[in-house]
Amino acid sequence: MTREQERINREFKKRPWTNKTFFNRPHWTRRQFFEICGAGVSGAFLTRRYAHAQSSVETNSGAVTKNTLTAPSPVVTENLQGTSTVTGTIGVTSDRKFTIAGYVNTSHGKVWTSVAAHQDFSSTQTIDFDTVNFTVLDQNTAVQSKVSATSTVSRNDGTVVTSEDFSFPITVDLVYPVSGSAFGYNVTTTQNYQSDKRVWSNQRLGSFSTVNNFVTATDVSPGSSSQNYTAFDADGNFYSCQIASAKNTLTKVSRGCNPDKH
Repeated sequence: MTREQERINREFKKRPWTNKTFFNRPHWTRRQFFEICGAGVSGAFLTRRYAHAQSSVETNSGAVTKNTLTAPSPVVTENLQGTSTVTGTIGVTSDRKFTIAGYVNTSHGKVWTSVAAHQDFSSTQTIDFDTVNFTVLDQNTAVQSKVSATSTVSRNDGTVVTSEDFSFPITVDLVYPVSGSAFGYNVTTTQNYQSDKRVWSNQRLGSFSTVNNFVTATDVSPGSSSQNYTAFDADGNFYSCQIASAKNTLTKVSRGCNPDKH
């Protein structure tokens, strides 16, 4: 109890009052009375709020009930032949699955959360190297990266499940030397970015969104590039755009390269 609360209690105990006499107390004005009562109510209110907050902090406990996350263990595979001229492939793969789950006790009840993910990575390099005269230095790199994750949150008012899928395959082909190239080599690249997200609330689909971005580019004469981008979601937003170029000149821009609402 604070000093202010103790003082108020002493005042009320020294001079008991009734509903007929408190307005006529000579030692209290009406303003003093309401100040005392107001201070008492405020003090009591703050005390209750503090006690509630303290109990909430004490109940905000929880635990991790499952954790299968481990350190990555990539697998490297080499299949190379030759010494002065080296040809073959070098591969790297990593496939990981894990789940982390737990709960927390809050002032609004227990909240359960779990995250399950799958990561699939692979990279293959195909090489043709002249390690003596450097007449040929060709390298083709193909990378595939996929990630899928699902999070689930459950509490008193229901369950929300969010699923996301991500993919980023890319291929880069480097050829060296190329006598007709301005830089002495050629590079050809292909990329395909994909992303999907879905959110369910109490087993009902609440929202979703999808993005696709496909790009190709090469400086093999005549150089060219193209891109196809599309995106849409549950709110009716739709975006689609295709562009292309050849010989460093823009050759195509689709009419859809503006946000649309459907």
